Amino acid sequence: MKFSIATFAAILLVPFFQSTNAIQEDDFQLLLGNKWYGSLTYLDYQSQEEVTLASTVSAEGFDKNPRKGLLTFEYPDEPSANYQEDIHVNGSGTKLNGQLVVNRRQLSDGTIRIYTEDEGKDNDKRAIFYYTYEFSETEFSIIKEVQYTDGSPRFIRNKYSFTR
Repeated sequence: MKFSIATFAAILLVPFFQSTNAIQEDDFQLLLGNKWYGSLTYLDYQSQEEVTLASTVSAEGFDKNPRKGLLTFEYPDEPSANYQEDIHVNGSGTKLNGQLVVNRRQLSDGTIRIYTEDEGKDNDKRAIFYYTYEFSETEFSIIKEVQYTDGSPRFIRNKYSFTR
């Protein structure tokens, strides 16, 4: 039996990352446990300046139902901004809170990276939203990028970065 170089390379690369367009049942288990500490950096609508706030997040519920959980975001310096976000993954794993899962990768170090897209309005303009969710046992980030439908360049609206 003969193997081509491409087949051999593909076999070798499978352990380094796995890519699919669906969230796996146990992906969000990595978020459970101790609280995450870090920051939110966002582009202010009025000043167009970046603002950074200290932030924490904790996750719960994914151990009871791997497709449903709750993230609690807290801002020690602005407690009035604290909020909770329900997380829902549809049955096929192709939607995360209504956002289309474009790609899901598991890197060789166990890090999960999920790319999603959605449409809506940003600053009263029609836009496409690009989200990147990345988490491992020690790092967790969410990046929201915006591209207005008028062809303006894509930019980062906000980024959460946490460690534990």
